[in-house]
Amino acid sequence: MSACATAEPTVDVSSTTVLAPDSTTADGSGATTRLPEITSTTESITTELPVDRGDVSVAFPITSIVIAGVPYVVALAADPDLRAQGLMGVTSLGDLDGMLFEFPEESELSFWMKDTLISLDIAFFDEEASLVSVQTMTPCTSDPCELYGSGEPARYAVEVPAGLFDNLPSDAMLIVGR
Repeated sequence: MSACATAEPTVDVSSTTVLAPDSTTADGSGATTRLPEITSTTESITTELPVDRGDVSVAFPITSIVIAGVPYVVALAADPDLRAQGLMGVTSLGDLDGMLFEFPEESELSFWMKDTLISLDIAFFDEEASLVSVQTMTPCTSDPCELYGSGEPARYAVEVPAGLFDNLPSDAMLIVGR
């Protein structure tokens, strides 16, 4: 799987969530504003597994996220089966920007690239949606596969094509919409 977390708990993803703190306006007035909520679609993507895994496909729900002010459209892996599948066997993301992995609570997360065919950047975010760490992951060509850890407790991970997070600011925040 493109992302194999150390824990596979379930998550209820039926409501809209904005994962960002209130912020003070730039004019210094002290007034607070809420970051915008993002709505999701009911569309899904289908990923084809490698031929040696058989003729099986998995559908992922689609959602929108914003990281450091940049919008992304991503597949959502919020249950154990979808997290286990991740981006394994995917050769192209098509119109998607990546995949969001969501866990019900923070823990140190570890991901690997077994059977993942494209290089990916991964950004880990904590409970408050603050950036924890960013790494570039390369496809695994032999066992054992390298583990890419969050380094600190994280609740969310976002995978995108390698290079997309090269200039991600260290104070980046994640907003998730459904």
